[in-house]
Amino acid sequence: MADERTYPLTSDDGKPIYGLPHDDKELNRLDLQHEAVKIVFGDLNICKDQVDNVLDPLDGQRRVLDLGSGTGVWCIEMAEMYPHANILGVDIKLQEQSNLPPNCVFEIWDVNSGLERFYGQFDVVHTRFTTGVFANPQTALIEMERCLKPGGLLIIISASFLLSEDRKTMYPVYTKANPQGSWFQRSVMKNFPGLKKLGVDPQLFEREIDKGLWKHELLDPLSCAAALITVPIGPWPTSPDTKEAAQLRKVGEYWRDNFLIVHHHWERLHEASGRSRSEWELTVRKVDEELHETRHRVAIHMRAVWGRARGFNPSPSTVQRPLPLESSPGIFQVLSIHHSEDEWVRMGEEYRATFTPEMYSFLNIPNFDALL
Repeated sequence: MADERTYPLTSDDGKPIYGLPHDDKELNRLDLQHEAVKIVFGDLNICKDQVDNVLDPLDGQRRVLDLGSGTGVWCIEMAEMYPHANILGVDIKLQEQSNLPPNCVFEIWDVNSGLERFYGQFDVVHTRFTTGVFANPQTALIEMERCLKPGGLLIIISASFLLSEDRKTMYPVYTKANPQGSWFQRSVMKNFPGLKKLGVDPQLFEREIDKGLWKHELLDPLSCAAALITVPIGPWPTSPDTKEAAQLRKVGEYWRDNFLIVHHHWERLHEASGRSRSEWELTVRKVDEELHETRHRVAIHMRAVWGRARGFNPSPSTVQRPLPLESSPGIFQVLSIHHSEDEWVRMGEEYRATFTPEMYSFLNIPNFDALL
C-alpha cells in the first residue's frame, strides 16, 4: 500500500512509531482543530480560572509544559496571554517557527522515554489529544504529575468515539450486518489493532480518564474536576436561542471540517490493522459522503480532567467559572463540569455499557468484518 506522507519517527525497518503523519496537511489540520477547541472552551483552556490562579505572577517565575505540542499554536498563544510565564512545548518532531514570543521555546523529546528531566519545574502541565501517544498511560500520568511544582496544575484532554444525541450512548457502527451504522465510527474503531501494533493502546488511556484524578496520590483531590464535552459533527444541532444556535452550527462545521481532513491521514493505521487497499478506498469515500450529510446526528466524545499538586491553599479565585454552551437554554448540551468522583466514574461505566460486542471486536481483532 503506497503512502507518500511524512511520518515523524520510524523504526529500523521503516515502520512508523507514531501513527499520524507530520506534514503540511496534518499541521494545518491541527491548527483548525485548535480553533475548534477554543470555540467550545471559550478560551485557550477549559479551566481558565485555575490557570489564571496558578500562573499569577505576584510570587515568582511561572513555567508551563505542553506535552505533544504539535504545531505549537497552544504554546504560542499561552506565551502571548501570559507574558510573565515561560512556555515550553515538547514533541517528537518540531515545526519550524519564526517570530516566536521571547517566552516560548520548543524542544524535541519523546514522552515515552520519561519526564525525569522536567520533575518539579512547572506550574502547569498540559496535554491534549495524545491518547495515541503514551505506551504506558498509568506511568505517563504519574510522570506528568511529578513535573509539577507544589500547587501546580495538570490538564489532560482526550477524544474518543461517536456518541448519539443523548450524550451517553455509543452511536451504532457500520458493519455488513448493520449497514445503517456510521462509517466514521467504523473508520475510527478499525484502526485500534494498528495502534496496538505500533505499541500504543488508546483504550488504556481512556480507562484512566474514566477514573479521573481524584485518587492520584500526588494531587489534592479537592482540586480535581472533570468535564464531559460532546461536540456535534456537522451543523445539525438546534437551539431556541438564536445566538447559541449559530454558535452550535459553527462548532459543528469546524469539527466536521477537521474530521474530513483527519480520516484521510489514517492510511498507515488501516494498513497496520491488516486491512486491504480496496477497503481503504471504500472507507474514505463512504466517510466523506457521511460527513457531508446530516442523517447521522453524532457528536465526538471528549473529556477533560484536571487537578493540582498537593501543597497549595485554595482560595475563592480557584473556583471554576461557568463555561459557554454549558446547559440552558440550548437543546444540545455541549459541556458539563463534574466535581464528584462517584458521579464521574458512574458516567464512565454507563458509557462503557453502551459498547456492543461488534465494537469491541473492531477494537481488538485485526481485520474484523473485513470488506472487499
